[in-house]
Amino acid sequence: MQFLSLNFDGCVSEIVLALLCGATLVLAGPADLMPGPPLARLLRQRRITIAIMTPSVWAVTPHAELPDLRLAAFAGERLRGELVRRWRSPGRRLLNLYGPAEAAVWATWHECTGDENPPIGRPIHGKRVYVLDDDRRLVPVGTPGELHIGGVGIGRYLGRPDRMAEAFVPDPFAGEPGRLLYRTGDVCVWSPDGVLEYVGRRDRQVKIRGQRVELDEVERVLEQVPAVSSCLVVESDGRLTATVVPSATAPWREAEVRAHLAEHLHTGMIPATFTLVERLPITRNGKAGLDAPGPVPTPVSELEEVTAPAGEPPRVAGEPSSVIWELARLFSSCLDLPQATVKLDTDFFSAGGDSLAIAKFMLTAEERFDVVIEVDELLADPTLAGLARLVGRGREAR
Repeated sequence: MQFLSLNFDGCVSEIVLALLCGATLVLAGPADLMPGPPLARLLRQRRITIAIMTPSVWAVTPHAELPDLRLAAFAGERLRGELVRRWRSPGRRLLNLYGPAEAAVWATWHECTGDENPPIGRPIHGKRVYVLDDDRRLVPVGTPGELHIGGVGIGRYLGRPDRMAEAFVPDPFAGEPGRLLYRTGDVCVWSPDGVLEYVGRRDRQVKIRGQRVELDEVERVLEQVPAVSSCLVVESDGRLTATVVPSATAPWREAEVRAHLAEHLHTGMIPATFTLVERLPITRNGKAGLDAPGPVPTPVSELEEVTAPAGEPPRVAGEPSSVIWELARLFSSCLDLPQATVKLDTDFFSAGGDSLAIAKFMLTAEERFDVVIEVDELLADPTLAGLARLVGRGREAR
Protein backbone atom coordinates (compact mmCIF):
# COMPACT_ATOMS: atom_id res chain seq x y z
CA MET A 1 0.00 0.00 0.00
CA GLN A 2 1.26 3.47 -0.93
CA PHE A 3 0.33 5.26 2.30
CA LEU A 4 3.06 7.87 2.70
CA SER A 5 2.86 11.14 0.79
CA LEU A 6 5.19 11.68 -2.15
CA ASN A 7 6.47 14.71 -0.21
CA PHE A 8 7.82 12.35 2.48
CA ASP A 9 11.08 10.45 2.05
CA GLY A 10 9.56 7.19 3.30
CA CYS A 11 7.39 6.92 0.18
CA VAL A 12 10.48 5.76 -1.73
CA SER A 13 10.64 2.58 0.32
CA GLU A 14 7.03 1.68 -0.51
CA ILE A 15 7.54 2.23 -4.24
CA VAL A 16 10.87 0.39 -4.41
CA LEU A 17 9.82 -2.50 -2.18
CA ALA A 18 6.78 -3.19 -4.33
CA LEU A 19 8.09 -2.68 -7.86
CA LEU A 20 11.57 -4.21 -7.50
CA CYS A 21 10.05 -7.32 -5.92
CA GLY A 22 7.46 -7.76 -8.67
CA ALA A 23 4.56 -6.91 -6.35
CA THR A 24 1.56 -4.62 -6.87
CA LEU A 25 1.73 -1.06 -5.55
CA VAL A 26 -1.78 -0.12 -4.41
CA LEU A 27 -2.66 3.56 -4.76
CA ALA A 28 -5.71 5.13 -3.13
CA GLY A 29 -7.31 8.53 -2.64
CA PRO A 30 -7.27 10.62 0.54
CA ALA A 31 -10.71 9.42 1.66
CA ASP A 32 -9.67 5.75 1.56
CA LEU A 33 -6.36 6.49 3.28
CA MET A 34 -7.95 8.34 6.21
CA PRO A 35 -6.74 6.67 9.44
CA GLY A 36 -9.40 4.61 11.15
CA PRO A 37 -12.21 2.50 9.65
CA PRO A 38 -11.72 3.80 6.04
CA LEU A 39 -8.06 2.72 6.07
CA ALA A 40 -8.97 -0.65 7.59
CA ARG A 41 -11.56 -1.20 4.83
CA LEU A 42 -8.93 -0.40 2.19
CA LEU A 43 -6.51 -2.89 3.76
CA ARG A 44 -9.22 -5.54 3.78
CA GLN A 45 -10.83 -4.89 0.39
CA ARG A 46 -7.57 -4.53 -1.55
CA ARG A 47 -6.06 -7.48 0.34
CA ILE A 48 -2.95 -5.49 1.30
CA THR A 49 -0.10 -7.77 2.36
CA ILE A 50 2.50 -5.14 3.37
CA ALA A 51 1.88 -1.74 4.99
CA ILE A 52 4.26 0.84 6.48
CA MET A 53 2.74 3.53 8.73
CA THR A 54 3.52 5.56 11.83
CA PRO A 55 2.52 4.09 15.21
CA SER A 56 0.01 6.93 15.65
CA VAL A 57 -1.85 5.76 12.53
CA TRP A 58 -1.64 2.07 13.43
CA ALA A 59 -3.07 2.94 16.86
CA VAL A 60 -6.36 4.26 15.43
CA THR A 61 -6.73 1.61 12.72
CA PRO A 62 -9.02 -1.37 13.52
CA HIS A 63 -6.89 -4.51 13.57
CA ALA A 64 -9.55 -7.24 13.26
CA GLU A 65 -10.31 -9.24 10.10
CA LEU A 66 -7.14 -8.47 8.14
CA PRO A 67 -6.01 -12.01 7.24
CA ASP A 68 -3.99 -10.89 4.18
CA LEU A 69 -1.76 -8.47 6.11
CA ARG A 70 1.40 -10.51 6.56
CA LEU A 71 3.87 -7.70 7.30
CA ALA A 72 3.11 -4.56 9.31
CA ALA A 73 5.95 -2.05 9.61
CA PHE A 74 6.05 0.80 12.14
CA ALA A 75 8.18 3.86 11.35
CA GLY A 76 8.63 7.53 12.15
CA GLU A 77 7.89 7.42 15.89
CA ARG A 78 8.79 5.47 19.00
CA LEU A 79 7.03 2.10 18.98
CA ARG A 80 5.50 0.82 22.21
CA GLY A 81 4.95 -2.77 23.24
CA GLU A 82 1.21 -2.31 23.69
CA LEU A 83 0.78 -1.57 19.98
CA VAL A 84 2.92 -4.57 19.05
CA ARG A 85 0.73 -6.85 21.16
CA ARG A 86 -2.40 -5.46 19.53
CA TRP A 87 -1.22 -6.10 15.97
CA ARG A 88 0.43 -9.45 16.56
CA SER A 89 -1.32 -12.25 14.66
CA PRO A 90 -0.35 -15.78 13.55
CA GLY A 91 1.61 -15.64 10.30
CA ARG A 92 2.16 -11.87 10.50
CA ARG A 93 5.59 -10.25 10.90
CA LEU A 94 5.97 -6.93 12.72
CA LEU A 95 8.95 -4.67 11.96
CA ASN A 96 10.22 -1.55 13.71
CA LEU A 97 12.01 0.67 11.17
CA TYR A 98 14.25 3.61 12.02
CA GLY A 99 16.08 6.14 9.91
CA PRO A 100 16.28 9.86 9.09
CA ALA A 101 15.96 11.22 5.56
CA GLU A 102 19.66 12.11 5.62
CA ALA A 103 20.45 8.39 5.73
CA ALA A 104 18.17 7.44 2.80
CA VAL A 105 14.95 6.51 4.63
CA TRP A 106 15.87 3.47 6.78
CA ALA A 107 19.08 2.80 8.68
CA THR A 108 18.15 0.12 11.23
CA TRP A 109 15.42 -2.45 11.66
CA HIS A 110 14.11 -4.88 14.25
CA GLU A 111 11.61 -7.72 14.05
CA CYS A 112 9.22 -7.49 17.00
CA THR A 113 8.83 -10.84 18.71
CA GLY A 114 8.57 -9.90 22.41
CA ASP A 115 6.05 -7.92 24.43
CA GLU A 116 8.33 -5.16 25.70
CA ASN A 117 8.94 -1.83 23.99
CA PRO A 118 10.95 -2.92 20.95
CA PRO A 119 14.45 -1.59 20.16
CA ILE A 120 15.33 -0.03 16.82
CA GLY A 121 17.56 -3.02 16.17
CA ARG A 122 20.61 -3.47 13.97
CA PRO A 123 21.83 -1.61 10.86
CA ILE A 124 20.57 -2.65 7.44
CA HIS A 125 23.03 -3.87 4.82
CA GLY A 126 25.48 -1.12 3.81
CA LYS A 127 24.87 1.09 6.85
CA ARG A 128 27.23 1.59 9.80
CA VAL A 129 25.96 2.98 13.11
CA TYR A 130 27.94 4.25 16.09
CA VAL A 131 26.91 5.49 19.54
CA LEU A 132 29.38 8.24 20.48
CA ASP A 133 29.94 10.62 23.39
CA ASP A 134 30.39 14.38 23.10
CA ASP A 135 34.05 13.86 22.10
CA ARG A 136 32.99 11.39 19.37
CA ARG A 137 34.38 8.39 21.18
CA LEU A 138 32.62 5.02 21.24
CA VAL A 139 30.64 4.52 24.44
CA PRO A 140 30.42 1.20 26.34
CA VAL A 141 27.38 -1.08 26.18
CA GLY A 142 24.51 0.34 28.22
CA THR A 143 25.86 3.92 28.14
CA PRO A 144 23.71 6.54 26.37
CA GLY A 145 25.27 8.49 23.51
CA GLU A 146 24.36 10.20 20.26
CA LEU A 147 23.66 7.91 17.32
CA HIS A 148 25.81 8.55 14.22
CA ILE A 149 25.11 6.89 10.86
CA GLY A 150 27.62 6.20 8.09
CA GLY A 151 27.98 3.98 5.05
CA VAL A 152 26.07 4.06 1.78
CA GLY A 153 23.21 6.44 1.18
CA ILE A 154 24.34 9.31 3.41
CA GLY A 155 22.97 12.53 1.92
CA ARG A 156 24.07 16.14 1.81
CA TYR A 157 22.54 19.58 2.43
CA LEU A 158 23.02 21.29 -0.93
CA GLY A 159 23.89 24.97 -0.68
CA ARG A 160 23.85 24.93 3.14
CA PRO A 161 27.46 24.76 4.36
CA ASP A 162 26.42 25.92 7.85
CA ARG A 163 23.95 23.05 8.22
CA MET A 164 26.46 20.60 6.76
CA ALA A 165 29.11 21.57 9.30
CA GLU A 166 26.62 21.16 12.15
CA ALA A 167 25.03 17.86 11.12
CA PHE A 168 27.83 15.95 9.33
CA VAL A 169 31.27 15.07 10.72
CA PRO A 170 34.23 13.16 9.28
CA ASP A 171 33.95 9.39 9.69
CA PRO A 172 37.04 8.22 11.66
CA PHE A 173 35.99 4.57 11.33
CA ALA A 174 35.61 4.37 7.54
CA GLY A 175 39.26 3.72 6.75
CA GLU A 176 39.27 6.17 3.83
CA PRO A 177 39.16 9.98 3.66
CA GLY A 178 36.07 11.93 2.64
CA ARG A 179 33.53 9.67 4.32
CA LEU A 180 30.98 11.37 6.58
CA LEU A 181 28.85 10.46 9.57
CA TYR A 182 25.42 11.99 10.09
CA ARG A 183 24.69 13.17 13.61
CA THR A 184 21.09 12.14 14.20
CA GLY A 185 20.54 14.00 17.48
CA ASP A 186 18.97 10.78 18.81
CA VAL A 187 20.25 9.31 22.08
CA CYS A 188 20.64 5.51 21.97
CA VAL A 189 22.30 2.71 23.92
CA TRP A 190 23.72 -0.64 22.85
CA SER A 191 22.11 -3.55 24.67
CA PRO A 192 24.24 -6.55 25.77
CA ASP A 193 22.83 -8.62 22.90
CA GLY A 194 23.99 -6.10 20.30
CA VAL A 195 20.83 -4.19 19.38
CA LEU A 196 20.20 -0.46 19.53
CA GLU A 197 17.65 0.88 21.99
CA TYR A 198 16.22 4.35 21.43
CA VAL A 199 16.34 6.61 24.50
CA GLY A 200 15.26 10.00 23.18
CA ARG A 201 16.41 13.28 21.70
CA ARG A 202 19.44 15.27 22.76
CA ASP A 203 17.35 18.44 22.63
CA ARG A 204 15.05 17.02 25.35
CA GLN A 205 17.76 17.13 27.98
CA VAL A 206 16.99 19.38 30.98
CA LYS A 207 18.59 20.09 34.35
CA ILE A 208 16.76 19.37 37.60
CA ARG A 209 18.54 20.60 40.74
CA GLY A 210 21.83 20.60 38.83
CA GLN A 211 21.45 17.08 37.45
CA ARG A 212 21.05 16.34 33.75
CA VAL A 213 17.80 14.55 32.99
CA GLU A 214 16.74 12.97 29.69
CA LEU A 215 12.97 13.45 29.42
CA ASP A 216 12.71 10.59 26.93
CA GLU A 217 14.44 8.24 29.37
CA VAL A 218 11.87 9.09 32.06
CA GLU A 219 9.05 8.43 29.56
CA ARG A 220 10.62 5.12 28.55
CA VAL A 221 10.73 3.88 32.16
CA LEU A 222 7.24 5.22 32.92
CA GLU A 223 5.80 3.38 29.91
CA GLN A 224 7.10 0.09 31.33
CA VAL A 225 4.42 0.35 34.04
CA PRO A 226 1.40 -1.83 33.09
CA ALA A 227 -0.98 0.96 34.15
CA VAL A 228 0.51 3.39 31.59
CA SER A 229 -0.51 3.32 27.94
CA SER A 230 1.46 6.39 26.82
CA CYS A 231 2.85 9.54 28.37
CA LEU A 232 4.64 12.86 27.94
CA VAL A 233 7.08 14.30 30.49
CA VAL A 234 8.07 17.98 30.54
CA GLU A 235 10.05 20.30 32.77
CA SER A 236 8.19 23.19 34.40
CA ASP A 237 9.59 25.58 37.00
CA GLY A 238 12.43 23.28 37.95
CA ARG A 239 10.39 20.10 38.34
CA LEU A 240 9.09 17.32 36.11
CA THR A 241 5.41 16.84 35.34
CA ALA A 242 3.93 13.82 33.55
CA THR A 243 0.81 13.66 31.38
CA VAL A 244 -0.37 10.05 31.25
CA VAL A 245 -2.90 8.07 29.24
CA PRO A 246 -3.81 5.22 31.62
CA SER A 247 -3.97 1.67 30.34
CA ALA A 248 -7.32 -0.05 29.92
CA THR A 249 -5.91 -3.34 31.23
CA ALA A 250 -4.40 -2.31 34.58
CA PRO A 251 -5.61 0.04 37.35
CA TRP A 252 -3.79 3.32 38.00
CA ARG A 253 -2.19 3.41 41.44
CA GLU A 254 0.16 6.34 41.79
CA ALA A 255 2.05 4.85 44.75
CA GLU A 256 2.93 1.76 42.72
CA VAL A 257 3.96 3.90 39.75
CA ARG A 258 6.27 5.98 41.95
CA ALA A 259 7.75 2.83 43.47
CA HIS A 260 8.55 1.48 39.99
CA LEU A 261 10.20 4.75 38.97
CA ALA A 262 12.25 4.83 42.18
CA GLU A 263 13.71 1.42 41.31
CA HIS A 264 15.04 2.64 37.96
CA LEU A 265 15.59 6.41 38.25
CA HIS A 266 17.22 8.77 40.71
CA THR A 267 15.00 11.07 42.76
CA GLY A 268 15.36 14.10 40.48
CA MET A 269 13.99 12.14 37.52
CA ILE A 270 10.68 11.17 39.16
CA PRO A 271 7.82 13.49 38.09
CA ALA A 272 6.37 15.64 40.83
CA THR A 273 2.82 15.37 39.46
CA PHE A 274 0.84 13.04 37.20
CA THR A 275 -2.12 14.22 35.12
CA LEU A 276 -4.31 11.49 33.64
CA VAL A 277 -5.91 12.22 30.25
CA GLU A 278 -7.92 10.19 27.75
CA ARG A 279 -5.49 10.84 24.89
CA LEU A 280 -2.36 12.86 24.15
CA PRO A 281 -2.62 15.74 21.68
CA ILE A 282 -1.19 15.09 18.22
CA THR A 283 0.91 17.62 16.31
CA ARG A 284 0.34 18.31 12.62
CA ASN A 285 3.07 15.83 11.64
CA GLY A 286 1.23 13.05 13.45
CA LYS A 287 3.37 12.89 16.58
CA ALA A 288 2.40 13.38 20.21
CA GLY A 289 3.26 16.69 21.89
CA LEU A 290 1.80 19.07 24.45
CA ASP A 291 2.58 21.96 22.09
CA ALA A 292 0.21 20.53 19.49
CA PRO A 293 -2.39 22.94 18.11
CA GLY A 294 -5.89 22.60 19.43
CA PRO A 295 -7.49 22.17 22.86
CA VAL A 296 -5.38 21.43 25.93
CA PRO A 297 -5.92 17.79 27.03
CA THR A 298 -8.62 17.54 29.67
CA PRO A 299 -7.75 15.56 32.82
CA VAL A 300 -9.79 12.39 33.17
CA SER A 301 -10.96 13.45 36.61
CA GLU A 302 -12.42 16.64 35.13
CA LEU A 303 -14.30 15.08 32.21
CA GLU A 304 -18.00 15.73 32.60
CA GLU A 305 -20.50 12.94 33.08
CA VAL A 306 -22.98 12.23 30.31
CA THR A 307 -26.20 13.77 31.55
CA ALA A 308 -29.14 15.12 29.62
CA PRO A 309 -29.98 18.73 30.58
CA ALA A 310 -33.43 19.66 31.80
CA GLY A 311 -36.11 20.31 29.23
CA GLU A 312 -36.90 18.70 25.90
CA PRO A 313 -33.91 16.74 24.58
CA PRO A 314 -32.76 17.51 21.04
CA ARG A 315 -33.88 15.23 18.23
CA VAL A 316 -32.23 14.77 14.86
CA ALA A 317 -33.89 12.87 12.04
CA GLY A 318 -35.98 10.95 14.53
CA GLU A 319 -32.98 9.66 16.49
CA PRO A 320 -33.67 9.03 20.18
CA SER A 321 -32.12 11.42 22.65
CA SER A 322 -29.88 8.67 24.08
CA VAL A 323 -28.07 8.42 20.73
CA ILE A 324 -27.58 12.19 20.59
CA TRP A 325 -26.15 12.36 24.10
CA GLU A 326 -23.86 9.40 23.45
CA LEU A 327 -22.56 11.01 20.26
CA ALA A 328 -22.08 14.31 22.10
CA ARG A 329 -20.10 12.51 24.80
CA LEU A 330 -17.97 10.79 22.16
CA PHE A 331 -17.57 14.08 20.24
CA SER A 332 -16.29 15.90 23.34
CA SER A 333 -14.06 12.99 24.37
CA CYS A 334 -12.28 12.80 21.00
CA LEU A 335 -11.64 16.56 21.04
CA ASP A 336 -10.96 16.94 24.78
CA LEU A 337 -13.79 19.46 25.02
CA PRO A 338 -16.22 19.99 27.90
CA GLN A 339 -19.51 18.23 27.19
CA ALA A 340 -21.49 21.43 27.72
CA THR A 341 -19.73 23.20 24.84
CA VAL A 342 -20.84 20.66 22.21
CA LYS A 343 -24.00 21.80 20.39
CA LEU A 344 -25.90 20.29 17.48
CA ASP A 345 -24.22 22.71 15.06
CA THR A 346 -20.69 22.29 16.48
CA ASP A 347 -18.31 21.44 13.64
CA PHE A 348 -15.79 18.69 14.46
CA PHE A 349 -12.89 20.28 12.60
CA SER A 350 -13.64 23.87 13.59
CA ALA A 351 -13.60 22.70 17.21
CA GLY A 352 -10.01 21.49 16.82
CA GLY A 353 -10.40 18.03 15.26
CA ASP A 354 -7.82 16.53 12.93
CA SER A 355 -7.53 13.34 10.90
CA LEU A 356 -6.44 11.23 13.87
CA ALA A 357 -9.24 12.56 16.09
CA ILE A 358 -11.89 11.88 13.44
CA ALA A 359 -10.43 8.41 12.92
CA LYS A 360 -10.83 7.72 16.64
CA PHE A 361 -14.40 9.03 16.49
CA MET A 362 -15.33 6.88 13.49
CA LEU A 363 -13.78 3.77 14.99
CA THR A 364 -15.57 4.19 18.33
CA ALA A 365 -18.90 5.22 16.77
CA GLU A 366 -18.92 2.24 14.39
CA GLU A 367 -18.21 -0.14 17.26
CA ARG A 368 -20.70 1.54 19.62
CA PHE A 369 -23.65 1.71 17.18
CA ASP A 370 -22.74 -1.21 14.89
CA VAL A 371 -22.85 0.92 11.74
CA VAL A 372 -20.58 1.74 8.80
CA ILE A 373 -19.74 5.44 8.37
CA GLU A 374 -18.58 6.57 4.93
CA VAL A 375 -15.86 9.19 5.17
CA ASP A 376 -17.13 11.33 2.28
CA GLU A 377 -20.54 11.64 3.95
CA LEU A 378 -18.88 12.51 7.24
CA LEU A 379 -16.75 15.23 5.67
CA ALA A 380 -19.84 16.70 3.96
CA ASP A 381 -21.44 17.55 7.33
CA PRO A 382 -19.06 17.02 10.29
CA THR A 383 -21.43 18.64 12.83
CA LEU A 384 -22.99 16.76 15.74
CA ALA A 385 -26.34 16.86 13.89
CA GLY A 386 -24.74 15.55 10.72
CA LEU A 387 -23.02 12.75 12.60
CA ALA A 388 -26.32 11.78 14.20
CA ARG A 389 -27.96 11.58 10.79
CA LEU A 390 -25.14 9.32 9.54
CA VAL A 391 -25.61 6.99 12.51
CA GLY A 392 -29.39 7.04 11.93
CA ARG A 393 -29.00 6.05 8.26
CA GLY A 394 -26.54 3.33 9.22
CA ARG A 395 -28.92 1.92 11.82
CA GLU A 396 -31.77 1.94 9.30
CA ALA A 397 -29.61 0.17 6.71
CA ARG A 398 -28.62 -2.46 9.23
